[in-house]
Amino acid sequence: MGAATLGERIANLAGGRCELVHAVRDAWPPLVATNPDPQVAEMQLLQQAVAREQVKQVLKGTVSDRVLESLKVRFGPAAVVLRQVVEESRPGLLVLGGKHHTALERWLGGSTSLHVVRTSEVPVLITAREPATPRRVLVAADLSKAAGPTVRLAERFARLVGAQLRVLTVFEPLPDVPGVPPLDPTEYYALAQESLEQDIWPLVTEIGVERLVRHGTVVDTLLREATDWQADVLVVG
Repeated sequence: MGAATLGERIANLAGGRCELVHAVRDAWPPLVATNPDPQVAEMQLLQQAVAREQVKQVLKGTVSDRVLESLKVRFGPAAVVLRQVVEESRPGLLVLGGKHHTALERWLGGSTSLHVVRTSEVPVLITAREPATPRRVLVAADLSKAAGPTVRLAERFARLVGAQLRVLTVFEPLPDVPGVPPLDPTEYYALAQESLEQDIWPLVTEIGVERLVRHGTVVDTLLREATDWQADVLVVG
């Protein structure tokens, strides 16, 4: 429900179109393999119709009738169905509903969402709680080439919804390599800071954006900073 509501809200702000997609498990292939029956196709259509009506009833009143009528119900794993729809429709943004268990799942949504994030060719937004209009956007910018498009996307999104933007870079501890003498971290962090100031921070074009550097493991640090700052959106590349 939250993903649909937020998706339509963002589409309206951007002057775009919001379409709904729902994936359902196809229980009929094993039956077809053992006993082909023309009625199976009719049962599949019935299953789709029932699923479509159930989704519409759940979302009724939370999104517009126009968006409800756009609902596509397809058979298959959610990640596969979403990839197919993305290839067909080429949306500017894919909005998914996340699960609510651990801290990691609250921000990254679970196995389906993680799989979609890793394989999607378009930006993915995962809702971690009942959505309000985003007011704080935290973007993770590392020292790789991915930082450029990640920061630009975060700036566009923050500008679109009128949100405050904060850029966070995490320097991880040097790894302990067996048989290799430990390195002095002072020089390593100094070089990383120099690269950050020369190559990454100039990518931020918006005025008044706060830039932060933290030390620690990436996932734990991102989750802690997002929680402490009460970020509504976490952008990662």
